[in-house]
Amino acid sequence: MSITINIQSGSRSGQSLKFQEGKILIGRSPTNTVCLAEPMVSGMHAEISYQDGRWLLRDLGSTNGTWLGVQRIQQHALQNGDTIDLGPGGPRLQFWIEAAAYQEPTTEVPHYQAPPPIQPMSPPPPIQPTSPPPPPSYASSSPAAPQSPYAPASQPQAPYTAAPQPQAPYGAAPQSQPAYAAPPGYYPPTAAQPKKSSRMVLFVVLALVGVFVVGGGIGAWFLFSRGSAAIGEVDKSAERFFSQLKQHNYSAIYDESSQPFRSKYPRESIVDLLKRTEEMGELKTYNRSGIKMEYENSILTARLSYQTEFDRGSGPFSLKFVDEKGEWKLIEFEFNIVPNRTEDARVTPPSNLPQQSSQDDAATAVDMVAEEFFNRLRSGNYDEIYDNLAGPFKRQYSREQILAELRESEKAGKLRNYQRINLKHESEGGYPIIRVTYQTQFEGGSGPFELKLIKMANSWEILGFDYKVR
Repeated sequence: MSITINIQSGSRSGQSLKFQEGKILIGRSPTNTVCLAEPMVSGMHAEISYQDGRWLLRDLGSTNGTWLGVQRIQQHALQNGDTIDLGPGGPRLQFWIEAAAYQEPTTEVPHYQAPPPIQPMSPPPPIQPTSPPPPPSYASSSPAAPQSPYAPASQPQAPYTAAPQPQAPYGAAPQSQPAYAAPPGYYPPTAAQPKKSSRMVLFVVLALVGVFVVGGGIGAWFLFSRGSAAIGEVDKSAERFFSQLKQHNYSAIYDESSQPFRSKYPRESIVDLLKRTEEMGELKTYNRSGIKMEYENSILTARLSYQTEFDRGSGPFSLKFVDEKGEWKLIEFEFNIVPNRTEDARVTPPSNLPQQSSQDDAATAVDMVAEEFFNRLRSGNYDEIYDNLAGPFKRQYSREQILAELRESEKAGKLRNYQRINLKHESEGGYPIIRVTYQTQFEGGSGPFELKLIKMANSWEILGFDYKVR
């Protein structure tokens, strides 16, 4: 059984990798089967293995976690179409499983041998014909004929008595007789008569079919009538959701969700997931494209699909509500907002990027931000590093996650020196981006240290970092 991994985001977005049965390691280290050099991916992040006829995904103690939707998982049996995020906002992987092709069995079937021919039996001896019985004697008024002188006097002949069965007249051909005599009191069987119970069974079956048809019609009418009345109520709940999303009131969305939703997901996970929409700017429009009403465990649910448009992106947004004590409350949501593409981005740089005359000034400003970063890293002042990070970066990852990633550098000892070796200008969502790489030297190793910076409010702020110190 093979598995295909489609990389949907990150530096290797668009790639598709296919593997056969075995073990697949995923992480930032080049020694992994699938190497993803992203800031939120740990050195050895996750493992996929084929066990007992299924593919199992297991988190290897990663810093930022492995996420299935809004749920952080440690182990998960993969299904077709599952989408996994390696850390919030990290690379997104989609999995497709292909079953092994069927092979004809190779077991040899024993050759059939016909039994020995049956020897014909010898025919039975022919039945000897018997002489017909003498004719019956009929009473007459004439005197009896004299006895023949040749008949022995010692053996008088008794008069012939007719059998109980009627006989053919004398001289007629004998009729065939049965080969056996029926015992006294025996009566031949009569043809089987239909049982009266079969009519009862047919009646019961028809009655049950009628009950199912009538009950199904009533249920369908009830679902249609109730669902039609509920659409307006569900639309009001969806309207309130998007209104709170526009106002960034994520805690209110969580507080007004259903009890199963709050029991399944912690507040911090839902708030962090909803904050990801801010990367696309403000919500401009949302139009319902579909609705589906159905019963789940005797509870009426409604799934609504919307096409949303933000300042810097657009995409589908799905909401699922459940009828909880007469109120429609959120039980599930999902969105996939894709940034808007800039025409001719590969040929002409966006107009908001610094031109060549001002790129040197941008590089100088970036070096100053990097100098403050490395000085704080050298002194172990990680809290100040976090406080000066860009807002979108801090909304994606918690303080604990970022501080834990910075402390990983302590394994290589103190930072001695650093030198810029590369600088690249980019654009994301209409914002200028600079990726700058420094060659760093620590007490116990050396390696590249990359900083990703974004220009916000006329200042450059760190949007992400990644390092490989050996």
